[in-house]
Formats: sequence, C-alpha cells, structure tokens
Amino acid sequence: MLGVVAYIGAFLFSYEQWVAPRYAGWGLSYRDVPAGYIQISWVLCLISALWMPRDLTRPSQLLFFIQYFVIFIPTSFILYHAGRPELPPDEVLIIVLALFSGLTVLQASYKLPLLVIRRDGLSHRAFWRIFWCVAAGLVIYLLTVFGSHFQLASFKGIYGVRKVADELMTASGSSFSGYAQTWLSGFILPFLFSVGVFRRRWDFVVIAAAGYFYLLGVGGSKTTMLAMVYLSAIYLLVRSGGKNAGVKIAICFAGLLLFPAVLTLTGSAGGTIDTWYVAIIHSRIFNIPALSIGQYYSFFENHPLTYGSHISGINQFVIYPYDMDIPRTVGKYFYHAELTANVNMWAQDGIASFGLVGIPIVSTIAAVVFWLIDSIASRHDSRFVTVALGNIALSFANISLFTTIISGGLFLLIVALYFYRKE
Repeated sequence: MLGVVAYIGAFLFSYEQWVAPRYAGWGLSYRDVPAGYIQISWVLCLISALWMPRDLTRPSQLLFFIQYFVIFIPTSFILYHAGRPELPPDEVLIIVLALFSGLTVLQASYKLPLLVIRRDGLSHRAFWRIFWCVAAGLVIYLLTVFGSHFQLASFKGIYGVRKVADELMTASGSSFSGYAQTWLSGFILPFLFSVGVFRRRWDFVVIAAAGYFYLLGVGGSKTTMLAMVYLSAIYLLVRSGGKNAGVKIAICFAGLLLFPAVLTLTGSAGGTIDTWYVAIIHSRIFNIPALSIGQYYSFFENHPLTYGSHISGINQFVIYPYDMDIPRTVGKYFYHAELTANVNMWAQDGIASFGLVGIPIVSTIAAVVFWLIDSIASRHDSRFVTVALGNIALSFANISLFTTIISGGLFLLIVALYFYRKE
C-alpha cells in the first residue's frame, strides 16, 4: 500500500511539474478539479492494491502489473486535467469506474485454478531446429526487403529511419516485414534472452542483443532501443522468485518519474530533460496511453462503434465504418495530422467496439488469455516465462489485445511454451 501511495504521489507531482508545462498542446494540460473526484480515484486505486498480487508468481501477473501501474492509475487522474478532450468530471468518473470494473475482472481471474495441460513436447533437438529455422527465415526475409538499409539515428532522427523502412516495405508489395520485425522483437529475441540468462547460455544473450541492434537500425523502433534494458530489469525483478514484485515495480516507477528532480539538483537539467527523458518516460510511457483512453471515449461517443470489425476475421462479417485504421482515424481527428494514436486494449478493443461496456468485455477475454498463459507455463519455471514475456508486456500497454496476440508474438510464445522442453 505504501509503495502504491508513493507511486501515485510521484506520478501526480511529475505530471504537474514536468509534463503539463511541456505537453499542454498535446492535451496533457492541468486544470483545477473538485477535490472529491480526485479522492475517489485515490480510493479506487488503493482498493485494487488491497488484493493485488504482492509477489509475481504467475507470468501473466507481469501484464497485470503493467495494466495497473501504467494504464489504470494514470488514467484515473489524467483525464480530469486533460485538455484534449476536456471532459466533464462526471463523465471522467464514469470512465474511471468502467476501468475499475475491467481491472477487477483481471484480478478475479487469479482466483481460478489453472488448467491442467498434458503434453510431452518436442525433443530438445527438434524444438531448437524448428526455432532456429523460423528465426533465420524471418531475418533472411528482412534482409531481402531492407537490403543494405541500416542507420543508427538520434532520438529525433529515428523517425527518418522509420520513414525509409516504411517506403521499402511498401516497395516490397507485402506487409509481412512488419510481422517479421515484431515476431523477432516480441518472441524470438526475448525467448533467447530468457533461455540465455537462466541457463547461462551467454551466446544466446549476445545473439538477442545483436538482433535488437539490427532491428533498431532497420526499423527505428524505440522499443528495440531499450529492449535489453527492460528485459534485464525484468530478469532482476524475478530471479529470486518474484518476491514483493508489486512493491519493487511501484518504487522503481516512482523513481523513474522523480529522476528529473535528481538532474535538477545535480545541475544536469535543461536540454536533457526536454529532449528525451520526459518525452520518453513521462509523456510516452505514463501519460499518452491514459490521455488516449479519454480521446477514444470522446471520439466514439460521437462516431460509429466498430463492433469488433477492426479485428481481422470479424471484419468478414461486420462492416468496418472508417477509411483508415482506428489509431490513425482517432489521431487525425484530434491532431489534424497523420498521427497514429495506438492505445491499450481497454480503448482500442473495448471502447471502440462497444463503448464503455466494452471495457469489462475485453477484460474478460484478456483474463482468459492470462489464464491460458499461466496454465501452459505451469510446467516451466515461471521466472523464465515471465522474462520471455518482457517485450510482449511492453506492447500490451500500447496496442490492441488481438494485435498483441497475433502481431506482437504472444500466440507464437504460447505455442513455443507448449512444445518446449528444457532437455
């Protein structure tokens, strides 16, 4: 409880101190709100903390912690202050209560007994032959599409790398290179890293680092830039069994949010804060996903719902009502530019499909996915599976649940865990 209180306090302080003054134009502004609404958000956040898992004993709890700390808590406060859209406090309260219901569904899933899945798996040699063939095939395909294109750029210049990558992918006539990149970054490389650190196969760790370095140069993804950092952090979190993981995450996130104060005290503030730290840590990770939930709510209050037609397969039966995909449609509506407003499942799958009632619906689907992951992982070392989920956990906070499953590599990881045997 004290860890959660410290995190919420750090989040609110950092938002008013560093985010609102710099990103008000994006909608991350600060406006006065009756104290009662903020108090309700405090109460709801702390109620969830009362029965939140303290230890990380199931791999899917990593996804739950991300949902709680990165999505639920920031959204419970941000939307009251946001200026794009500027929602009445009564409407924000309804949104927060809907999110609380979705979070409660996720928490309740941990009361279910795990499914007993019987499987012998592939032989050790057969599994790794298939694994390396898939990995090599994806890399070879990327080499045929991107050729000699490889460029390391600064934080600002990384968008130029992405532009060239998009042009080369378009010229190839196929979007499969996008899948190849996300499957490598979301499944292949984290799996290698996890096997490497737990079995002391340091060659696997080197291959994972080299793979992320290559993906950074060809695709310019910020997640690949920091991949080895957060995979290592997750390893440190769970290597001793995941004890008190919830507290450690809360304190770690609070420290990240308050770090600009350290820079200020040491005289290192100024350009460093403005150019990358607040932009990546505060704005992109902790604030924009929360703001986007309010934007999706506002947009779909006045525009047709998708009823799941944005999901491949369902769109064969339900007509999709927009010319562009949902993130670009919402991004263009609020910012009048070709901006992609990717956001978590609560908005992109729940609100977009059915409005606020979609939040507990998609949370139920996610709870089933959590249960399946934990059931299949039950015959493995949970620490190993948790680290292998590392990149997927990051994408889980920013994109559709169904995109996470297919494009993000979650389905491939589940299949691999089903067939994998340590020896």
